[in-house]
Formats: sequence, structure tokens, C-alpha cells
Amino acid sequence: MNRLLARGSVLAAAVLAIPGIIAVSPASAVETCTTTGNAKPIFLPGTRPDTIVSVPVCLETLSGDKARGKILFHWELINDGQSDMASKRFNSFQVITRLESREPGGSDTVVKSATCDFTDILNSNVPDDPRVPIGCQSPSAALEPGKQWSGDATAVYDIAGDGLGPITWKLAGSPSLNR
Repeated sequence: MNRLLARGSVLAAAVLAIPGIIAVSPASAVETCTTTGNAKPIFLPGTRPDTIVSVPVCLETLSGDKARGKILFHWELINDGQSDMASKRFNSFQVITRLESREPGGSDTVVKSATCDFTDILNSNVPDDPRVPIGCQSPSAALEPGKQWSGDATAVYDIAGDGLGPITWKLAGSPSLNR
């Protein structure tokens, strides 16, 4: 079996094994998150280990009638036995997470946002534990009545050595909450 075909088979199996959501929140917080569509294998050039990234996007409601946008960042390196685990894999990998609101019939408006940088984590030799997500959240805001609220996010990453520059990955947003 050639190396590319073997890599694709391992990645397909690994993507299916990534849990949709792993969330640990304070007792007063409630999360509603995407469950599909935000996982992808990223094929890296040369002998770098391919990487699987999964980024559920959530709306987290907090006490005091507040909410924030949140992501849960999961990753896994695929070592096929031929990979250079010490190699640089990404020039950059950032996720912008947003809390958005919408008037009925209107379009989304960004209320709060935050950018988290996962470059160093993805370039580390071995992930701490790919089953435990790293959270990234926007600041919280008061929920205004009469609006729909959701969490949304975009990942922007640049693979080292592929010559393509930054790639934008629009993630599927959380389910909406009506207030």
C-alpha cells in the first residue's frame, strides 16, 4: 500500500473517532455546541505528521443572563512510523471565536470576539492529550431580549512548507438561542 493511501485510511479512521463535544463547565454554565462538520484532516507536505483538527463551536450561557462564544480545540498527530515528529508543521494556526446576535430576519452582528493562537501547541513534538480540548472563548455579554444569539468561529492557518499561504476555514456555528 502506498504511503499516501495509508495516510488517508488512518486519517479517515481517526476523524471518525474524534468525539463531537467534550465540555467541562462551571455548574452555572450551559453549552450548546455544533456536533458535526468542524473536523478535518490536514495533510502536511514531506515527512511531517498529518494532523487532525476538530473544533466544536459553542454558545455558553452564564448566570446573570450573559453568554459568550466558545470553541473546544481538539487535535491529533498521525505518526505513520515515517513521520518527522520534531518538524515544524504550521507557520500559524489561529481561531477567532465570536459571540453573535441577530435581530429577527436580520443578519449576524459580532458582539464580542477573541483570537487564540494554537501554533505552538500544534508544532510541539507530542500533544499533551488530544482527548482533552483546549477552550477559547470570547468575553461575555448581556443577552438582550428579542434577539437570537449564537457562537461562531473561523480558523486561519498556514501550513509550513506548502507555499499556499494562509487558509481560512469557516467553522459551523452553534445552535441559536432565542431571547
